[in-house]
Amino acid sequence: MHGHVYILSAAVLELTREQIVAFRRHVGALDERLPPGARSLRQAAWAGLQDSMPRAALLSIHARVEGAHPAIWADKSLVQVEERGGEAHGGELGLGGDDGGRVWSTW
Repeated sequence: MHGHVYILSAAVLELTREQIVAFRRHVGALDERLPPGARSLRQAAWAGLQDSMPRAALLSIHARVEGAHPAIWADKSLVQVEERGGEAHGGELGLGGDDGGRVWSTW
């Protein structure tokens, strides 16, 4: 670090626990249930839904989307990616293609 000068900002962001929890509820679509439909399913699964415990992703969808039912995981707007390798065997639900194709990835 010859000749380099680093200036760090002294600004501090202060947040309450309530603000942090409210933000996490909002971005996770948990502050209010979304209306039924493919668009809501896409929003609920935008970052993936962990399904390593059987049907955990289904429970997450039910918490986020109004009218979710046990077969909702098969909706064409979702895709399931499954890992086969190592010790853990789990899956994740994420966004699917518009053509309704199911994608399975193994590695």
